[in-house]
Amino acid sequence: MALSQAGGSKPMTAEHAPAIAGGLTAIPRGDGTEVPSYTSPKVAPGGPGIVVVQEWWGVNDQVKTTAGEIAAACGASVAVPDLYRGQLAYEAAEAHHIMEGLDWGGALEDVGACARWLKAQGCSKVTVVGFCMGGALALG
Repeated sequence: MALSQAGGSKPMTAEHAPAIAGGLTAIPRGDGTEVPSYTSPKVAPGGPGIVVVQEWWGVNDQVKTTAGEIAAACGASVAVPDLYRGQLAYEAAEAHHIMEGLDWGGALEDVGACARWLKAQGCSKVTVVGFCMGGALALG
């Protein structure tokens, strides 16, 4: 796995690690819209759930890989909401531009929808973790 240089000039990329073993799921929000989310396969009922919130680069391979590693290490079901609806950034200026256009209230609703979805899937408890920009949303 290659890490970004200090200052975040380039997103991290996962060269050999597998991404989330599940797939893309349309998770309903309270307003009737859906948030596209990468989800892991369900664990046994009563297991934990974790919402993993992206960095400002978007839901790239590194975020999916990290979410998969978290799921495996914790024996948890994971949901990664795609707050940018498929957009990815490859340069810091581009990431900054996309993040500035983010509807933060809507992003918090996306995170909440994923938490409710994990509970509905049988998770006994759900936590939220985030990286960079996602950390701010996790504290939401």
